[in-house]
Amino acid sequence: MMRGFVSAGLIATVLLCAPGAAQEPASPFQEVAGDGWIASNAHFDGTNWEARLANRPSFGLQLGEVNDIPFERGTAGATFWARDAACAGTFSAFGTACGWKLALAVTQFRSLVVGGNGIEIDGLNLKPPYGRILSANDGGNRRFGITNNIFADWSGADVASAPRWFAGFNVNHDRFEIARGMSNTLAPLATVDAYGGFAAASADVDRLDQRKPASFATRGKLAGGRYVFAFHRPYAHVPVCVASSEGVANIHVHSSVAACSVLSADRDDASIVNVQVTGNPD
Repeated sequence: MMRGFVSAGLIATVLLCAPGAAQEPASPFQEVAGDGWIASNAHFDGTNWEARLANRPSFGLQLGEVNDIPFERGTAGATFWARDAACAGTFSAFGTACGWKLALAVTQFRSLVVGGNGIEIDGLNLKPPYGRILSANDGGNRRFGITNNIFADWSGADVASAPRWFAGFNVNHDRFEIARGMSNTLAPLATVDAYGGFAAASADVDRLDQRKPASFATRGKLAGGRYVFAFHRPYAHVPVCVASSEGVANIHVHSSVAACSVLSADRDDASIVNVQVTGNPD
């Protein structure tokens, strides 16, 4: 009976070790240089990482018990790494073309760091196009902001026939902009430059105030033959007010440090008036 058990054990051992026999996959849990790792398609042999399937990407989660995040001295974290497919089977470096590249990190300071171009937000049960927060190059300008219907790497759109929107910073031009288009090239609709200057293709507002208007113009409508353009704050000295009417009645302009008043000779006048103010705001 004992001889039978020994023979059976030898046969099982030979079958398990035979070429082509199914082998137990390596555990994804590893310790590397004192840190805990959970890896897929990557095994550390003591010196290098090796991908079992070189044509497939590799993924790893590093839990920084001993080491800081590479290139971030003094900052540890839980870091997700990715290695591109179709690279050499063995690799060891971080940040190289065929090494571990940062995918996502949660630092010890509870900050989130994204290694890719952006974060896609699909919305619960919503259909494309999708929204994204991104930092990317559109082929001519570096942009950071929010988008609709634009891939995170600016390579295309979720829905080719739908408009593409961007709102955020155009780093190359040092401005904030809102832009729209039907291709990767967007047309700015409104911008705010580094000096606070606002420009827009068109603007429909009831009233626009400046805090320190050295020179400012507005349009208003007479009511009962009267229109008052009140300043956001009083001028230091009485400014010059000039007005013109789009009606037929004569008008009179009265200036003060607080407002420009336009009075029509016709008390029933409801014409549009244009007012220009110039003065010292300080």
